[in-house]
Formats: sequence, C-alpha cells, structure tokens
Amino acid sequence: MHRLGTVLTAALVAIGCGSGSEPRSDSTAAAGASSSYPVAYRIPNAIARKLPQADAYAVIEREGQVVAQTEWEDYTALVLSAWLEEKHGIRLDAPEYRAVTSRLASEQELYVIAVTGEHAAALRRLHPNERALRRYFARFTEDGYSEAGEAMLDWLRVFRLASSNADVNHVVVIPVLD
Repeated sequence: MHRLGTVLTAALVAIGCGSGSEPRSDSTAAAGASSSYPVAYRIPNAIARKLPQADAYAVIEREGQVVAQTEWEDYTALVLSAWLEEKHGIRLDAPEYRAVTSRLASEQELYVIAVTGEHAAALRRLHPNERALRRYFARFTEDGYSEAGEAMLDWLRVFRLASSNADVNHVVVIPVLD
C-alpha cells in the first residue's frame, strides 16, 4: 500500500508529444463488458490548468471529449499505475501539473490519474499477462479479486488510448471516483 499515496497524487496528462488535434476514441469497451462508462476525457490544456478554480469533475464532464470507456472500477487503475511505476519505471504524473492535482485532491477530494503522450511507446511495448497482474494486485491490496488481471489489462488499454490522445493543445484526464 506504500505506493498508493504516490498514485493518488498522480497528475493530469502532460502536454503530449503528438501534434494532431483530432482525438482517437474508444468505440468499444473490453470484450464481454456488460456496461461501460466514460473514464478518460480529452480537454484543452488551458482548462486543465484551471480545474482547481471550479467544480473540476463537472468541468471535465462538460468540456471533455470521452476517449476511453471501461466497465472496471477505477481503483484498479490506481493499482496498475503503481505497477507501471514500480515494475517498469513509468511514472504517469507530470511535474508541471503536480500542483494542480495536489489542489484537486486536497480541496475537492478528486484524484486524477495522468498519462502523458511521451509514454505512448513505452505503454505499447508492455505485454503483461493476466496472471502476473492478478498476483501484483493481490500483493498490493491484500485482496484476492479474481478478475483483477483482466481489469488491469483493460485499464492498460485505457492508459494507451489516453496517451495517444494527448497532444500539444490537449490533456487527457482520468478522474478517480472510488
């Protein structure tokens, strides 16, 4: 659980490496998903920097363009974020947004996971198996959630979509509500 503090303060998506302005969206959720809901929102950088000055979640929903959906609880995304940092050295938060996300966490109790465009290639190279992710989840949480591996794989898909949608003018935010 020691990594959870780091993960919970994860920042907004930093300015990505790409230059395209049209987002690539996720038209389907994970295979077999019974009901999906939006989890990753593409918003202009200027709006992202002002999130602490408003009802951030309402702004994200109003101004954001959904780029990914999943059926899985967002706590699983926090565990995956910790796995990425611990096992692969991929820290999703960006230094220039740490003050923003810190304020959101303390003032609005809204935690935000970030994936930068610079992580797109590293995320694409990862091919973890469901069993290894399930074991990591069990060690991290001390919970034997049988679908943890499947859920973490789907959240990796979400992080990849988020990363591919970050560009010089937009960020992708993943609010954690659980």
